[in-house]
Amino acid sequence: RWTKNSHGLEQEISCFVPVDAAVKLVRLRLTNRSGQARRISATYYAEWLLGALDSVSRPHVVSHYDAAAKAIVGRNLWNAEFASRTAFLTASLDPHSVTGDRHDFLGHEGDVFDPDGLRRWDLGEHFPQGGDACAAYQVHLHIPPGEQAEVVFVLGEVGEPTLLQQAVEKWKDVGQVDRAFEIGR
Repeated sequence: RWTKNSHGLEQEISCFVPVDAAVKLVRLRLTNRSGQARRISATYYAEWLLGALDSVSRPHVVSHYDAAAKAIVGRNLWNAEFASRTAFLTASLDPHSVTGDRHDFLGHEGDVFDPDGLRRWDLGEHFPQGGDACAAYQVHLHIPPGEQAEVVFVLGEVGEPTLLQQAVEKWKDVGQVDRAFEIGR
């Protein structure tokens, strides 16, 4: 758990992995102490490995946005060990914007500390089919003065694509996230 208080916002990030699931949960909780309404964009960025070596698997990773699940999905069908597995990124809030194009999000220099995608209103919603796939999922938080808002980002994997919808629905539920956190304490 990390906390910070700056720019009129109390910020808390909690990150954990449930003991019984192949997901990483990141909860961002913001409390507005500024005295004015705030609109904050929060973006989770992940680079898909989906194999043993980045240089070997990167050209074969494909991703897309599954509108029904409201999740970015990544797969590597080329690698027999990983072909049946499906990685996903979703959140407890619907996305404002998404992308699966690493170059589009990071920019020409590929700088994770200063991504070009965060300088634009929209991440572009591009999903190249191999070569430079990633997952960037952005939400907007509207926070009135004195109020709190939160989002839980979920990065996970299921053993086969038919299990995706069920896993996404389970982990988008903030109550399920709370229960997993309490069990793991």
